[in-house]
Amino acid sequence: MKKSLPPFDRVVERHYPAIYEAAAGLTPDPVKAAVLTQRAFRRAQTLIPIRYRCGKTREALVKILFLEFAAGTFRATRASTSAPALRS
Repeated sequence: MKKSLPPFDRVVERHYPAIYEAAAGLTPDPVKAAVLTQRAFRRAQTLIPIRYRCGKTREALVKILFLEFAAGTFRATRASTSAPALRS
């Protein structure tokens, strides 16, 4: 019989401290670090396929965390400089 995969709550419980620590390294504000961590986990819940949640989860979470940070930094920079929006 196959071992059942852990629920996403267990993934969060296991990896939250490490991902929060990485977020805290990106921003000195603990509130922003917590928000960034929450966004990363919300995004990971939809992006990381269930079959990969047990393997390289932490690496995927760090990548998502960095992408969320970069997207937020880009939005903040664009808003503060009043640059026109990019068109596709």
